[in-house]
Amino acid sequence: MKRRVLRLSDAFTTGKEKACMELEALVLDINYGKNKKLMEACHPLKEYAYFVEKVKRYSGKLERDKAIELAVEECVKENILKEILLKHRAEVVDMVLTEYDEEKWIQTMNEKIQLMELEIQKEKRERERIEKERERIEQEREKERLERRRIEQEN
Repeated sequence: MKRRVLRLSDAFTTGKEKACMELEALVLDINYGKNKKLMEACHPLKEYAYFVEKVKRYSGKLERDKAIELAVEECVKENILKEILLKHRAEVVDMVLTEYDEEKWIQTMNEKIQLMELEIQKEKRERERIEKERERIEQEREKERLERRRIEQEN
């Protein structure tokens, strides 16, 4: 995906009705190696994409904080975002750690939501079982009452 248009109405409409007003956002793929024309027009963006690519690559092999530090060191040596990384190294490392932690948090929340949904389904099945049992007991009681009436009427 090099570019995609997102429409706000897509998040709220079912497709049957037409929105009175529309908000569209153009989403551009800024991963390293994508949208080359854009990257050539904005060199800092290209360098940032390169840095992020290094972080991603090293994160698969090293602990996250070490991967980020290694990416920072290599980019400085390669003159990629050098001034920013030298001047704001701590902030950059913290920002990237926070971004990755946010992804982990989102993943954790999704897992918790799935567990909660399973628990809700389990509770719903239990309530249905209890309701059926209650109905069965009520039917038995009604049968017993009818049987008692029948016996009383016979006597």
